[in-house]
Amino acid sequence: MAPEAAPPGFEYSLLHRTVFVYGPMMAEECFKAMLQPGNRILQQRPGKVAGYSRFALKAEPLPAAIAAGPLVRCDGLLLERLQPAEMRAIDALMNKWFDRVVVNVEAENGFGGQETVEALMYIVSGQETVEEIVDTTKPWSYTEFRDEFLEAYVNKVVRPAREQFERDERALPPTPEEPEDKK
Repeated sequence: MAPEAAPPGFEYSLLHRTVFVYGPMMAEECFKAMLQPGNRILQQRPGKVAGYSRFALKAEPLPAAIAAGPLVRCDGLLLERLQPAEMRAIDALMNKWFDRVVVNVEAENGFGGQETVEALMYIVSGQETVEEIVDTTKPWSYTEFRDEFLEAYVNKVVRPAREQFERDERALPPTPEEPEDKK
């Protein structure tokens, strides 16, 4: 199935509350800092998406997934049953080069088998954009990122992004599913 773009501004409660992450958001430190789940335990499990490959960005130690043919895959983590505000927080962290698409993720089903789960994924598309920002000669390494850049990324990017997200959320009127006293 070809990826289908999720329309900007769509309501997550109507479509998805599952996202496939393949970069810094795989780190518990990162998704806790951005999503602020408190005592809530996020449902997560390993997964992979066929047809995409993960490369390093040219200017930052971050990854970008790009379409790469049916014989390759992108490994990552499936975050499930996210709240609408958590999905909006992830949107707020992603930059302008990333497009949100719907993909099929092969994930463990908890019973020793595999299942296909539909999820949102952030990719870089468009040949000009890929050529401008992605180093397609350098695969991105989660282990290297974790060892060398994770702490600084959480402190300099994720926490400030979360603070800005909270300011933006306070400025919005309450939605029917999130009463004002719950925000």
